[in-house]
Amino acid sequence: MFKYELILMGLLLFVLAACMPVSPPDPPQLLPVSPTPDSSTLGFADPLHASFAAGDALDNDTIDLYGMTAPPFPENLDWFNSKPLTMEQLRGKIVLLDFWTFGCVNCQHNFPYLEQLQAAYPEELVVIGVHAGKFAHERNTENIRNVIMEYGLTHPVVNDHRWELYDLWDIQGWPTLILIDPNGFAADRYLGEGFYGPFNSLIRQLISSFDARGKLDRTPLEDLRNNRPQPLPTFFSYPSAILLDPDRDRLFVADTGHHRIIVQRLSDAVVTRIYGTGQATFQDGIAADAGFNRPTGMALDEAGRNLYIADSGNHAVRRIDLDTQRVSTVAGTGEQARYGHPYGGQAPEVDLSTPLDLALVNTSLFIAMSGTHQIWHMNLDTGAIFPLIGSQIEGIEDGAWSQAQLAQPSGLALSEEALLYFVDSESSTVRMTDVSNLSAEGKVITLAGGTGSLRDYGNADGAGLEARFQHPLGLVLAGADLYIADTYNHRIRSLDLETWQTSTLAGTEAGWQDGTSPLLYSPRDVDIWEDQLYIADSNNHVIRVQELETGMMRTLVPQGLLALSSGWDLAGTADTVTILPEQYVQAGPGTIELHISFPSGYKVNPEAPFSLTWKQEGEVVTLPSDANRVAVNPQFPLQLDVIFRSGRGTLQAELAIFYCESVKESICLIEETQLVVPLVVGDDGDQVVHLQQTVILPQ
Repeated sequence: MFKYELILMGLLLFVLAACMPVSPPDPPQLLPVSPTPDSSTLGFADPLHASFAAGDALDNDTIDLYGMTAPPFPENLDWFNSKPLTMEQLRGKIVLLDFWTFGCVNCQHNFPYLEQLQAAYPEELVVIGVHAGKFAHERNTENIRNVIMEYGLTHPVVNDHRWELYDLWDIQGWPTLILIDPNGFAADRYLGEGFYGPFNSLIRQLISSFDARGKLDRTPLEDLRNNRPQPLPTFFSYPSAILLDPDRDRLFVADTGHHRIIVQRLSDAVVTRIYGTGQATFQDGIAADAGFNRPTGMALDEAGRNLYIADSGNHAVRRIDLDTQRVSTVAGTGEQARYGHPYGGQAPEVDLSTPLDLALVNTSLFIAMSGTHQIWHMNLDTGAIFPLIGSQIEGIEDGAWSQAQLAQPSGLALSEEALLYFVDSESSTVRMTDVSNLSAEGKVITLAGGTGSLRDYGNADGAGLEARFQHPLGLVLAGADLYIADTYNHRIRSLDLETWQTSTLAGTEAGWQDGTSPLLYSPRDVDIWEDQLYIADSNNHVIRVQELETGMMRTLVPQGLLALSSGWDLAGTADTVTILPEQYVQAGPGTIELHISFPSGYKVNPEAPFSLTWKQEGEVVTLPSDANRVAVNPQFPLQLDVIFRSGRGTLQAELAIFYCESVKESICLIEETQLVVPLVVGDDGDQVVHLQQTVILPQ
């Protein structure tokens, strides 16, 4: 019996500890985390969930359920998906405030249920996200805008970057949800996940009661979509994971925002295969019909035949048979585990919770189960799956596997000696354990970052625990070095496992810049091949490559998009084939001029590569040896000195063009296009061939 009491107590502690706050620059006075908080300090009777006595509250227009009226929204805050709203404007509506921070996985779990409630009560309910960022990175308006686009949030969101509303409502952790009745009084409060059932029932009661007394306002609010961020149509959308297979000339990319897996050749970056429809679904089947939902980390078996994917939004582990091109589900039901599964079970029957990364050796698959703050293990032979490491309490406590506290483990790396390294994103640490003997309980050790508090983060090199990270999400092991995607610091870091020294390899502030002083924007994963480090530069929507010896960084441009079957959804490409009018050219020395014009407000990206490749039929043009080129910050018109030879032929220019908004250079697009010009070369005609391409923004 004692064992089950411990399990129940652990579950309670897990909910209370989930996403507890880290102080902002001028932090509010926070109470210590406690499994049995004082109800007077929390503002409601039950430490986890409070709802009013329906009879009295619903029949009294003036009763103040918690001794406070909903405070006004502070002025001069940034709003998304809406113009600024006021509590007076919302009088007569039921209002649901969702206090969240975007790195918190428990907050992310609530998104679908917020959408369901808003859809169920479109005239009576207004959902408002109050984003009170834990990390410094999370308090930046542009970063919040990216997350809203990435997750497709449609309800209004306000950036409470100074924690003003957080303080006014005496919030103690994320996520916390407040329900406000049409009179403007607090009607209910909920900390954590699982709010949908209680809130749905209460909203129905509120609608019935206030409607009967004429106190419910069903007048539609003014269109809230006038400030809704629109995602840019880049080829990749928030890529979160990469996996190299150099023996078979393959690069796998988890194109997370487009819900698909992209396969490229390592040798020339040509895209050879796309898995997934591009829509967030949960569907097995052949490549083009299969559905993923925010796929992230990947692992490949030794034979290179099976690719395993952490399908985070579907709470499942998927497998692609690379021989048959079929996608199947090996673990998870598609439903999120509400309270964890202390004893696991057969993989297809067990609910999982936001798996983010995988590591595979032989038949042992290790899973970073961020939603329950654990690392799980699956035996691919038997199908048995169970939690291996972590008590389910979110924290940073080393020790035995069953007692150790993890905080959203996100990236895994496994050594040949069966040492499992991982980044704990919410504790901003790098940790490890020995998994060579799964029948005996091992221990978790923190290698770098943090001093035992979830509030401890930053940006500092140093030895061991002196180093500071900010929400790292990915890592890779190479020899005696770990390379780490320090996501919120926009940096790539290295950890020497012999000296325990952490150093910065690349990055300073958010941006996009190639060369020896590169800029990144929220890199989420890294992998390595020889001396080249591949980086999923997520918020720039590209893959970057850094040469470790020289420090030179370049952007990997996807190639061959036009050659793919038209059945593929090539989101993010403005691919065109432009047939130009036939041109008459005089034989002999001449010039080709390439003109590129951009939409208003856009320009060529001065730090990203411009790719130009020539093909021809008829051999009427002798091109210089450097005609095929990759150039950074090219100047247009671009001129090539050539020799025209008598006859008829066709000249074709294949272009890959990076271009950016003139003001906000960190947001860039790619256009891959072909220009085709028929040529007649003879005794008469021009000595210059003009090629004109006008870049058109994808719709």
